[in-house]
Parts: sequence; C-alpha cells; structure tokens
Amino acid sequence: MEAAAFSAAVAYKKEGHYWVGLEAEIRLPLQNAPVNLLWNASLGARVYSSEKVNWGVGLFTDNSPNESPKRALDTRLNRYGVSGGLELRLPLTFDGKRGVRSVIWAASASLTYSVDVGEMGTLRISPQDENPFSFPTNDVVFNQVVLYIGSALYF
Repeated sequence: MEAAAFSAAVAYKKEGHYWVGLEAEIRLPLQNAPVNLLWNASLGARVYSSEKVNWGVGLFTDNSPNESPKRALDTRLNRYGVSGGLELRLPLTFDGKRGVRSVIWAASASLTYSVDVGEMGTLRISPQDENPFSFPTNDVVFNQVVLYIGSALYF
C-alpha cells in the first residue's frame, strides 16, 4: 500500500541536566482505499545524574500497516511499550605517540516491556471437509520483556 507519511519531532535539552523528546508519525493511504490511518508516537527522557551516570525512560507505539491476515503466520500487530535504562560512562586517558588522548567507554543496560495486540493467521486442517485447509484469523496478545546490554567507545 502506498502512503503519504508525515513525521514531526521536537526535543528540549537542558545542558548537563536532562533531555526530553517527542516524535509522532501519521500515514495516509494514497490510493482510493478506505482511510486506514496509521499513527506511531514515542516519548522519551534522558537524565544526566552525573558525569558518569545517565538514565532514561520512554514510551512508544509501533502500529502495524498490515491488512488483516489472509495466510498462516501473517500478522497484524500493534505494539505498545515502555522502556527504562542506565548508562555508565568511564573516561579513559591514553598517552601515546600523538600525545595524550581521551576516550569514553560507555556501558548501557535497558529493560523494555511491550504488549502486542492484534490478529494472526493460522492454519486449520480438517480432512473430513470438502476443503481440508483453511486460514482463519485469531485475536492474539503477546507480552514481551527484552533486556538490552551494550557498550560504546567515544573518541
């Protein structure tokens, strides 16, 4: 499906204290089809606790542009979630051939919880029926918890 997408984002940063951002997206179909408005949004904040510790929280949506499932394992799921994380920063100094250089090693850990709500196509086999294979859709709800651990080197 071809669509026109409109996105907007705003952020406010108070240097050395915190950062807050909001992003929104809307998609409208371009073809002569029933209006199927698709929207997504995210809201996040990052707080600078100290030179070495930052933490953040966020809310997000990830709505599906898919149509209702027509085959087994096709999905139309809308995801709604919340996340929180911590970043530890360790400044390092090296004395090398080019003089003293500073780098920052950062380690991050975050936890995200989301719920996916929607439809999923399934396969039903009924050998006694005239058409033994059918693909009904079922309403589904999936709960997810994801742990992310990462690191970065800033130089």
